Amino acid sequence: MTSQETTFQLLQEMRGHEEDVRGVSPCGEDRIATSSRDKTIKVWKKREEGYQIECTMVGHTDFVGPLAFIPPRISEYYAGGALVSGSRDKSLIVWDLNTMGILETLEGHKEQVSCIAISSSGTVVSGSLDGTLRIWDRSTCLTVLEGHAGPVLSAAFLPSGDLVSGSGDKTIKVWRDGRCMATLAGHTDTVRSICIFGNIGFLTASHDCTLRLWSFTGKEMLVMTGHTGLVYSLATLPGLDLVASGSEDNTVKIWNSKGKCIQTITHPSCVWDLGFLHDGNIVSACGDGVTRIWTQDASQLDADLVAAYNTALETQNKQVHGESGKVPMKDVSALSSPGSKDGQTIVVNEGGSGIAYSWDSVQMRWDKIGEVVRGPDDNMDVSAKMLDGVQYDYVFDVDIADGAPVRKLPYNIGQNPHTVAENWLAREGLPMSYREQVVEFILQNTTNTPQAPALHNPDPLTGNSAYIPQDVGAPKASHVPSKIDKLELNFAPMREFLHFDKMNHDGAAKKLHEIFGSSSNSTLDKEIIEDVLSLCADIGSSRPLRPEEIKQLQVAIECLDVQEMFPVLDMLRVAILNAQVAEHFASRSSLLSKVLKSVEDGASLPILLTVFRLVCNAFKFDSLRVWVKEEKATIINLAVQNLSLENKSYRLALATILLNFSTMAQQEDTSCGIECISLLIESLKSFDERDVDATFRLLVAVGTLACNKEDAAMCKALDVAEACCSAVALCGKPTKLVQALKDVETLLQ
Repeated sequence: MTSQETTFQLLQEMRGHEEDVRGVSPCGEDRIATSSRDKTIKVWKKREEGYQIECTMVGHTDFVGPLAFIPPRISEYYAGGALVSGSRDKSLIVWDLNTMGILETLEGHKEQVSCIAISSSGTVVSGSLDGTLRIWDRSTCLTVLEGHAGPVLSAAFLPSGDLVSGSGDKTIKVWRDGRCMATLAGHTDTVRSICIFGNIGFLTASHDCTLRLWSFTGKEMLVMTGHTGLVYSLATLPGLDLVASGSEDNTVKIWNSKGKCIQTITHPSCVWDLGFLHDGNIVSACGDGVTRIWTQDASQLDADLVAAYNTALETQNKQVHGESGKVPMKDVSALSSPGSKDGQTIVVNEGGSGIAYSWDSVQMRWDKIGEVVRGPDDNMDVSAKMLDGVQYDYVFDVDIADGAPVRKLPYNIGQNPHTVAENWLAREGLPMSYREQVVEFILQNTTNTPQAPALHNPDPLTGNSAYIPQDVGAPKASHVPSKIDKLELNFAPMREFLHFDKMNHDGAAKKLHEIFGSSSNSTLDKEIIEDVLSLCADIGSSRPLRPEEIKQLQVAIECLDVQEMFPVLDMLRVAILNAQVAEHFASRSSLLSKVLKSVEDGASLPILLTVFRLVCNAFKFDSLRVWVKEEKATIINLAVQNLSLENKSYRLALATILLNFSTMAQQEDTSCGIECISLLIESLKSFDERDVDATFRLLVAVGTLACNKEDAAMCKALDVAEACCSAVALCGKPTKLVQALKDVETLLQ
């Protein structure tokens, strides 16, 4: 077979998954199954026009990874054939591909299921991040194989019936009758994939970017190099002396039996998994959410599809990497121009560092994502967090004591931080008295966006950088009874006030220009006001406002009409996060009350939203919290009047106010709780499935209130738990909402 004959080109793109495709499995001659981070499995049926979705199977509660097909007639239990899936929810599900229903649910692993192997007789074996392999007889675990010093990420059966497994401990183990017969070393990093290569031996792929060929007796025969990123997957087809490998470097490489790479197929994103179809075509699962089929048969090709794909790759390469192959950094002036579409990302050169920004088309502003780190080849790259060969959303360096080694703490978004803390302390041999400190550390340093760079100021509840906890002084004495500390709670009680620290500089500057163009008020100093705007927009600025600048803010609020006041209010909202500014306006709180009153009489949505965010920020310092308490009734009435507004940003601000009031009720003013409960209930009933973050804040607010005996009694009397359950169900039961609801149910039981 010549290299020309081995050229694969794009035959079909299969779109349907909402997130990256993590697993793929050919199922007979006319079906393909795919799994995704979107928690679903899709079965695709071959028709005249290509593979089309036949069924979407839902059963797992977290993202689905490995898939394995049990052919018909090899298993007495699954005579008609079956599909086995593994998930981060720690379970496996056996699916009937005739009815598309669940046949068995296999539970027992303590961590994510990371690989599945099927024996020639249909026996199911699973590997997990818990470091074990399990051999199953339907839903019963017959044997647990232990021996690897790291997570088990790959497994396959040899023709002899022996089982081979690969691990994050960099080794390959050979198992027979439940015993480890041999341990093979050679790879210098995680062994991620294993497959049989005809009668020659078996292949392994590793995070060390290599493939290795081993004889069935365990002798290393060949090392294949060429990938520039972690190698995630391998596939071969009996009778076809070709090997396909998928990698984090966004390619599939085709290798001949001599270990030579004869073709590289570029993808838009990393290739998680791949397989050969019965006709010799290749199917690949990609991080862009698309499954693709590649063929050597030129007669089947759609020239337009191939040309469009190649053009799209070229365009993406220029947009993402620039002509030099490195991510281009734009001048900071690029932030002065609006983005072309929602979610557009640019990297800006700020003092020599690449800072990523994303365009928010609703707020009409560039949101700072964080600093883009440099990879080993000095190209800009958002690096994956790896530990012992496993990718995590976070891997923290924890310094326990001076002179002691730094410990590594891994964490995935959606995990219970309390459970993670306990398991980690046990593994590290550390006292459980550290538990709450570790939990607090996790909550304060995690975000909701797994692939994003670390944020400068992540919100402990959602990770959004627009909301940061107060960091001034120690927490105040709480009204939380001591028995609460003994309960297994995820988020309640909240002990910090949340606020909004970012602003749209360009939008505010434009409005200011309009004001100065139409106003003849000589007391307003255009230059000073613009300086204040620049300082407020620069979150990282260390220079405080000067007295004359604070005075100008005051003058602007005094002399401007409420409809003109928007940019000044937005500046004030950020400025009061400074203690000096907060003190100044606390001593002139009548001005803030005037603003509340003017909004109460009617105002546009932007004004109302800004005022609510201003109120949130006023919780930060003692001086302005006095004003919040005084105006509590006005604030709550204003919220009730505008409860019907269906703006997502407004609802998030409202939920944050209620959460801050709940926190205040526990720390300072117990009357806040009872006054907020009715509004909490109405908000839970009014918000919809788009308001996941806002609903989450409401649930944490209820949980925080329920830590107080009197407030808990009122919550029970008003059936708050029922409203919480309905809200979580409406939002589709995302993990963080379920965990917050569990707090409520625990406290109100």
